Amino acid sequence: CVMDMMMPLNETTQGVAFSVNFSGGNCRRALVPKRLESPRKVVRSPQDEGITPPRTPTKDEVAMRAKDRNEKRSAAVANLHQHLRELQQSKRSAIEAATSQAAEKRSAMLAGKKAKAGSHFEKVVEKGQACQLQKQQALDDQEKRLQEAMKLIAEKREACLAKICDRASSHIQAKGEGVFRAASQNGGNLDHDF
Repeated sequence: CVMDMMMPLNETTQGVAFSVNFSGGNCRRALVPKRLESPRKVVRSPQDEGITPPRTPTKDEVAMRAKDRNEKRSAAVANLHQHLRELQQSKRSAIEAATSQAAEKRSAMLAGKKAKAGSHFEKVVEKGQACQLQKQQALDDQEKRLQEAMKLIAEKREACLAKICDRASSHIQAKGEGVFRAASQNGGNLDHDF
């Protein structure tokens, strides 16, 4: 019963291993066979074959190797630190170059905008001056026309007044002559109402 449940797992040079299946309820107790042993290989010592065994290093040799190893590690770390510093320096210089280039572009752009704004300002000032000049000329022309109109009105008024004065003086003269004639006809009495 037990032998039926055993299956070989692996065969090696030292024997065969078996596995026993305990899931079947028939056997309450199973016997596990001992490992089948094959004859072992005989290992010979290096001295038998003429090879000298490796010698164990002394404390000084171990310390020297450790020191060499530590120096190599220190050199590698120093080299790595140097490489990192160089990398940081190259990045820093690249950033500085990019920053200075951006500043130059910005200053060039600002100079262009400043020049454009200056020319625009000059044009605006010129237009403003031209407009001011036109307004001043229009005011001067209007003032000249008003003065000419006032002069013409004054001349017309003076002419009209002169005409009225001439008429009045001729009328007064005519009345005065009539009065003198009447007075001379009345005998020199000037007590008449006009």
